[in-house]
Amino acid sequence: MGEVQLRIDTEESPSIPMPAQRPAIPPPPQLKAPAHRHLRFAHKITLLAVCMIILTGLSITFLTVTQFKREMYERERSSAYMAYSAVVNYLTAHHHSHRGTFSAKAMDYVIRNKMLRLREDMDAYITHRPERLVVFDERGAPIYEFIRTEEFGPPRAAPLPADRLPQNVRLDYDRRSGMVHLRGPIAVQDEDVPGYVEISFPCSIWQKVNILFTQAFLIMCGVILIAIVVTLTLDQRVLAPIAALTAAAQRIRKGDLSQQVPVKSDDEIGTLASTFNNMISSLKMRISLLHSIQDWTVRIGKELESERLYGTLVAMFSVVSTSRACRIYTYDKARKELQIQLERGAAHLPEPQNDQLTIRALHQRWTEFLKADGKIVSDPTGAVELAIPLISGEKPIGAIRIGRKQDGTVFSDEEVTILQTLAQHASVSLDNAHLYEELSEKERIEQEMIWARRIQQELLPQCAPDIAGYDIFGGSIPALEVAGDYFDYISIDGNRWYLVIADVSGKGVPAALIMSITRSLLQAYVDYESSPLDVLNKVNRRISQTIESEMFVTIAVACLDVRENRISIARAGHEPVFMFSGKDQIERIAPAGAAMGLLDPVAFRQSLRPFEGAMACGDVVLLYTDGITEAQNKDGEEFGYDRIEDLLRKHNAESAENIYNIIINAVEEFAGDQPQHDDITMLIVKKTG
Repeated sequence: MGEVQLRIDTEESPSIPMPAQRPAIPPPPQLKAPAHRHLRFAHKITLLAVCMIILTGLSITFLTVTQFKREMYERERSSAYMAYSAVVNYLTAHHHSHRGTFSAKAMDYVIRNKMLRLREDMDAYITHRPERLVVFDERGAPIYEFIRTEEFGPPRAAPLPADRLPQNVRLDYDRRSGMVHLRGPIAVQDEDVPGYVEISFPCSIWQKVNILFTQAFLIMCGVILIAIVVTLTLDQRVLAPIAALTAAAQRIRKGDLSQQVPVKSDDEIGTLASTFNNMISSLKMRISLLHSIQDWTVRIGKELESERLYGTLVAMFSVVSTSRACRIYTYDKARKELQIQLERGAAHLPEPQNDQLTIRALHQRWTEFLKADGKIVSDPTGAVELAIPLISGEKPIGAIRIGRKQDGTVFSDEEVTILQTLAQHASVSLDNAHLYEELSEKERIEQEMIWARRIQQELLPQCAPDIAGYDIFGGSIPALEVAGDYFDYISIDGNRWYLVIADVSGKGVPAALIMSITRSLLQAYVDYESSPLDVLNKVNRRISQTIESEMFVTIAVACLDVRENRISIARAGHEPVFMFSGKDQIERIAPAGAAMGLLDPVAFRQSLRPFEGAMACGDVVLLYTDGITEAQNKDGEEFGYDRIEDLLRKHNAESAENIYNIIINAVEEFAGDQPQHDDITMLIVKKTG
């Protein structure tokens, strides 16, 4: 279609920020779960209820028994003193009536038959009848002794030593014998009668306390039993939806995303079930979008003709955004103008000269949003339209203008992020297409090499990962401007790392493009597949549909589990992996596997065989491409495998970077003046502790 120009009159910004990417946060270290975490939730609730009942019962019992004992002691003390007063009053009267003497027989008659005895039918209500009573004279010699179970007789009590003659009334409790002993002088108010009295009463405080404890314990046991039955019954009913959630989550972990949990209530558990269902729906949508994004990325990455690329981009953004209108602008740096290259649903978009949303997005070098009230904002909340600038490096390429969605809803944060990610890929693809069209044939070839080398260098890791207990280093030396070799370190969850090395057949830009596609596929699938074999199967299925029949890719993937110190290796037609162990042994690990792109997916999957081993301190794993083993000297002799083994055996104590440099220097010294005919790539992993 004809070009429509949109004037941009502002100065260029010095830099172009890309959509913010949150840094990956490593997961916390996995600790061994304590024993209580293995209990079922219902059992935890029951155990908590029982503990609360026991704690409450013990607290109430302790307070009740303490108060009961205090009252019993007060009552016992009061009754004992009343009995003591009655005895002292009688002894005083007896002493006066017998002219200053004590008559043992008269005292025995009164105490045994009259004192504290009203009527026969009231004997059962007298609780403080003395069990034993002894009267001593002023020197402490026993005068009279009353024992309730024995007949009258001479006293058998031992005299009181002078230092033990009681000057005041003293009350003692003997818990072992169950008696209360009260000892004091015979005195009534100001009248002192020479002598002392000792009275022993039976005491049942401790028996009553024990009975109270027993009753409280039995009641508490009954309450606990009832609480257990009631709690377990309620738990089974209340926690049934949570059990259903758990079962569904376990099936989802195995790959079944068709799970939906019935929502039977509007409480927190019902909200949890509803949230779970929404999460599964969102996960299915994200996986679908991931595959869609991957397909679109492969399509636009292979397209270098701008007119066809415009059509692909409009179709991509229209499908992904489900919008009614989409427009592609390109930016003319010399004229500082936006030019419409292709659009769909133009009736739903403003005229180019009035498209302030796109103009602002290009000025701000950031996505701008249009709300339903027509206000332009930088916050995606409530956005119904958006404009995304297309930036490649520091160069503005153009902009994508996306209209309202077909269903009239607003764009979510997730949708905005996906569109921004696609815009990044679109920027690079448009930049590449423009470069191809602007250059002459000769200049195009030269620029192709520079561009491809720059992209390739950006795709390769710039530094080795810092993993505790491991020393890792890798590098690549291309034979030409661009290479078909590739290596990478991909973190899965902080504890597992994928260490990848690959070699694409051929050289130049085609090999570099296939390498780029292979890298994108690997990074996309490692998050969703559990083993190197599964990753290779997925990548091969996509690669087989992408590359030409005469091309293929060899690859070796090592999955390093740094927590378990285990390594698993899958190899698809690649060079054998060298593994040096602490016993000075070197093993060539060459599990079976065909190169990717040569066999159909079923045959390729059947050809793969995994290898698994342990990593001990001092072990070294070496991955490399055939540019090392096939390096030739002036006599046509190849460097070979044996020289690598000798170098690894001699220098395994060195760091991973030093081992890399030693092997590279040895290859260069071996080849001498001979040109490097193939790319050289190595990746070294050493267990340090």
